[in-house]
Amino acid sequence: MKPTTRQGQIEYILKQLSHSQLHEFVLEKSLQDADFRDTLLICFADLLGSDEPAEPKYRQMLADMMQRHANAEGYIHAASAQHLITDAIRKLLGVARKATTPTRETIDLCLAVISDLPTLADRMEDPDEHIYTLMRTSCTTLWECYSILPAERQQALFERILQEYAKPIYLDLDLDNSLLSL
Repeated sequence: MKPTTRQGQIEYILKQLSHSQLHEFVLEKSLQDADFRDTLLICFADLLGSDEPAEPKYRQMLADMMQRHANAEGYIHAASAQHLITDAIRKLLGVARKATTPTRETIDLCLAVISDLPTLADRMEDPDEHIYTLMRTSCTTLWECYSILPAERQQALFERILQEYAKPIYLDLDLDNSLLSL
């Protein structure tokens, strides 16, 4: 007797198909149907990412952004800080939150932002407390990623966060609450 539920029918069909038939179907369907293609790319985006950690690349990118917005003494005044935070760093975090961004890239970007916040706080005039918003956004995004990771990757991320949290500067700047929420 053949199954009557959708899931049962799909499982039955998948058992009947060869690997090459399934491969051909997925390839043809992804070329013809943009929604299917986007879903495929979103679900398997991590396979497209590099095995090399991107955190150093993002930290350098953030350092370059800070340098561009700083004056000759290395200080970032309020107007430049507003531009740096809203136009540059928040846009990066926005891209990180897109479903098509590989999870590993998102995690590395969030860790880079969190790691650079103490430096940014030290070098920037921040009357609107953008630092805390960036910290909350980064930690929220990290939590979203953490919750879908396999157990061994969750453990590695947890250890990385603990390593960062151990630095007293987060307590001094009152940024520790966001890290604790993770």
